[in-house]
Amino acid sequence: MDDYVFLTNNALMKKLLKKWELELLAKADLVISTSNDLHKHSLSLNKQSYLVKNAVDTAILNINVNSLVASDLRRLKHEGYHIFGYVGAIDHWFDVKRLRQLQNLMRSLLYVWLGEIT
Repeated sequence: MDDYVFLTNNALMKKLLKKWELELLAKADLVISTSNDLHKHSLSLNKQSYLVKNAVDTAILNINVNSLVASDLRRLKHEGYHIFGYVGAIDHWFDVKRLRQLQNLMRSLLYVWLGEIT
């Protein structure tokens, strides 16, 4: 579950999504949320709601932490850069302008963005 009502800028879509979300939550066999607030909301409408936090277990994924990217990031950190990492969707609600303003204020801030641009 995600907060699509919050994520849209379209007033009509907000109204429709709010209505449909309530109907869907009431009818769903199972609801999985990744944040405490979303879980609390879904649990109030459906007792088969569960909280599963976003996380990565590198042991399960067998990620090679000695990759070139990881070594570059370690080197940049050692050189005094601050690294801001983000993994997820990059959509209309993702405030790229604000992050660029922050980067202009703080030249030692580097961004690593991973995600589909929609």
